[in-house]
Amino acid sequence: MLKTSGYTPHNTFFIQNDIRLMIYNQPTFGLGTNSPDTTSILYQVNINGNNTTGNTGAQPISYNYLKLHQIISKTINPSNTLFFGAGYHLDHHYSIVDDSLNVEAKKYTSHYIYSRRYGFDTSKYTMSGLSANFVVDTRDNLINPYKGYYANANIRFNETWLGSTAKSTILWVEFRHYFSLSEKKSRHVLAVWAWANMQLSGHAPYMDLPAIGYDSKGLSGRGYAQGRFRGEKMVYGEVEWRFPISKCTEVLGANVFVNLTTASNKENNVDLFEYIKPGIGAGLRIMLDKKSRTNLCMDYGLGKKSNGFYMTAGEVF
Repeated sequence: MLKTSGYTPHNTFFIQNDIRLMIYNQPTFGLGTNSPDTTSILYQVNINGNNTTGNTGAQPISYNYLKLHQIISKTINPSNTLFFGAGYHLDHHYSIVDDSLNVEAKKYTSHYIYSRRYGFDTSKYTMSGLSANFVVDTRDNLINPYKGYYANANIRFNETWLGSTAKSTILWVEFRHYFSLSEKKSRHVLAVWAWANMQLSGHAPYMDLPAIGYDSKGLSGRGYAQGRFRGEKMVYGEVEWRFPISKCTEVLGANVFVNLTTASNKENNVDLFEYIKPGIGAGLRIMLDKKSRTNLCMDYGLGKKSNGFYMTAGEVF
């Protein structure tokens, strides 16, 4: 697994890549923020978005996953804050095993129903496409910003002539803003994060549909397991207050956060914002390196019938 984003000298180019080869398993719950709408869910516990408990509403799937995303954007203004570029994206799921599926007993899963409806092989599928990418970045630090903002718009065209199982168009729009709350305490920050991931045309494979925890760091939706909410369209928002605890060194810090998720389900006429699922939580921050502002982040998130423990380096966003 290799996930990086950074600038070349003099901020001439902004390079984003995400390369993974995974042998993985993950429960899915159907589409829409109200899913599953016909079965009960027992209390979920997860670690870094990975589900650790079985529950009635989960539909476990095991699969192999090859991901190759590469985007290169070049600065287009004198202050090196605006970037425009292009990318290539490959998502290939194979050796998919739908553990809850039993066709003979007519026990169908959300993955099976969706795949058959739109003509996907239930054991493998591919999404391969080119993208146009636009970035605005005024953050004072890439790892742990105290002020500034970041915006990214990426539209991806998945074509059969590039190897996609089906043709589709996917839009990703993201915005982050960091507000410094104190001139004396630099770690006193209000951070805002919002993104939208939408299928604009065609049909993406089930496991490639927008889902919670599918951002670059896999940490959106703290309080819920990765993939807990999925849909043709998804909108996410989060606000986090970060503040120092240690008075002099500011090595030790803390945070509190709240997030909201909404996803659509076209087949069941579930629209965006019809159902909204919240998450709340708090955590500790230990400054590992003051020069780069690298934190050790430890968070606890609480959602509806769900909670999770999360750990990462740098910052969540």
